[in-house]
Amino acid sequence: VARPGRARLRTLDAAAAFERGVSLREQGEYGAAMDAFRQAEQRDGPHVETQLRIAQAALDLGRNDTALEAAQRARQLLARVR
Repeated sequence: VARPGRARLRTLDAAAAFERGVSLREQGEYGAAMDAFRQAEQRDGPHVETQLRIAQAALDLGRNDTALEAAQRARQLLARVR
C-alpha cells in the first residue's frame, strides 16, 4: 500500500491510519491527523516517516515539545537503519 514518499507499513490497518492522517492534515484537521498517525504507530511500531508526520502535526498544533520528541525519535530510527 506504499506510495513513493510514504511510509512502508507492515499492516493494512497501519497503512490506512497513516493515509487517513495525511488526508486529515491536508484538510487542516491537525488534531485528528495526529491521532491517526499515533494509531499507525500503535499498530505497526515506530517508523521514521510516521514520527516525522507526528512532528509536523504537533507543530501545526503549536505543541513544540511533542514535535521535538517525535523528530528525535525519527532521528534515532534513521540512525539505526544506516
